[in-house]
Amino acid sequence: SDLAKVRRLEGRVDAERQELSETLAHHPDYLPARVALARNFLLANEAKSALAVIEGAKEAEKNSLDVLIERNWALIALGRKAEARQGVDRALAISRSPDALEQDGYLQITGGSYAGSRADAEEILSQNPENMRAVRLLIDSYRGENRFEAVLERVRSIVARNDRSAPLKTALG
Repeated sequence: SDLAKVRRLEGRVDAERQELSETLAHHPDYLPARVALARNFLLANEAKSALAVIEGAKEAEKNSLDVLIERNWALIALGRKAEARQGVDRALAISRSPDALEQDGYLQITGGSYAGSRADAEEILSQNPENMRAVRLLIDSYRGENRFEAVLERVRSIVARNDRSAPLKTALG
């Protein structure tokens, strides 16, 4: 709901959750509220609650990209990586969106495939050169291999191509 968005912008996470919960109580099939409520729970480190909200979606909606993404984050947070891997694969089959690629990259890192994670980060950066989550994924993939000079060089090249980006300059620092 619009009021929930206002609450989030105000930093009132509990009030946002209340608004979204009320919206779902009156309109249980309203998928944007369901996804937003799951995200709210994830931001509050309440992955079990996020998963419960997502599992309440209609069967036909459970294969939508937004639902898959939130479900995957909940599964990752709960340490259920095998299930998350299946969900990420389904999400990537729908769209190579930044969120799906980031989830894939995270699972690649935790599985020891640093090159695979870097490839995901680079694909995200090709879509949006200022995506800080992709830069973080890239940094983590190099650090996993103790390649500090390589990551420094790569981040410098990203900053050089986007020299007006304060967040990127901060990442370089």
